Amino acid sequence: TSGEQAQERTLPVRIVPEMVRLELGADEATLVAPFALGKDGGRTFAHVPPEVRASDGPWQAEDETGSATWRVNLPIAAEYVLMAECWWRDTKGNSFYAQVDDGEPTMIGNNENFGHWQWVKGPTTALDAGEHTVTLLGREDGARVAQVMLTNTGS
Repeated sequence: TSGEQAQERTLPVRIVPEMVRLELGADEATLVAPFALGKDGGRTFAHVPPEVRASDGPWQAEDETGSATWRVNLPIAAEYVLMAECWWRDTKGNSFYAQVDDGEPTMIGNNENFGHWQWVKGPTTALDAGEHTVTLLGREDGARVAQVMLTNTGS
């Protein structure tokens, strides 16, 4: 090209690790009462039925509120985001506690997108390859979860 010499360049190479996205349905969970399975059309969901509550306030993570637990086998170590596909009844039925392995339970949800299914972001956790447990604990009755997802794809 007009008298310019070609120059050798070294460009950084970004190696993208294997992308993992695991989705597990409510019917694959191990349920502890008062959690139960319900149906919404063709969709199966886990929830604490509304008739269980005797109080208006949310439960604490250490209360005996039942649980829905999934076992997952992760192919690689990475930072994983927990996502849950949820449906909220109202302001008194719009959250769960989420826990990965023996980690601290974290509240997820508590938004005001009522009456439709939505993906709700939970905690981000560094996890090794191998088997792990994902647990949702009751915080408010009437909240529903159809599936959970662990992903390292950033979405």
